[in-house]
Amino acid sequence: MVDGTVMTRARTVAVVLALALGTVACSSGPAATASETRVTNTTDLFQFSVLSLAGDDDGRSYEWRNNGTRAQVDVASAITSGDALLTIRDADGTVLYQEDILDDVDLLTEAGTPGLWSVEVDFAQTYGSFSFTLTRQD
Repeated sequence: MVDGTVMTRARTVAVVLALALGTVACSSGPAATASETRVTNTTDLFQFSVLSLAGDDDGRSYEWRNNGTRAQVDVASAITSGDALLTIRDADGTVLYQEDILDDVDLLTEAGTPGLWSVEVDFAQTYGSFSFTLTRQD
């Protein structure tokens, strides 16, 4: 009888899982709106990506060690509406780059002071996704 009880429980669990998965698979509601952010912050390399923005208003600031005098800025943008502002300051606080990143960008910052740089990302009523990479340049 022990084998029968185990089999009955196994079937019950299988039916519950099938019903739960069927409910999720057939759901017609909207996808989750929470954005997913990933940051890699190492000396001379900074990467930022955010996915699934749905009208988000947010501001984030990071310190990034750049031992060079410039940074290569590579932006990939899939923003459908809203604003996303990227500001990069050198170790002295001088603004070397400040742009609304609605379009893809591939350029060098102005020359600045090596050391701890500030990377600021601000978005307002932003929908879509974007990412950028900063790489040390001399």
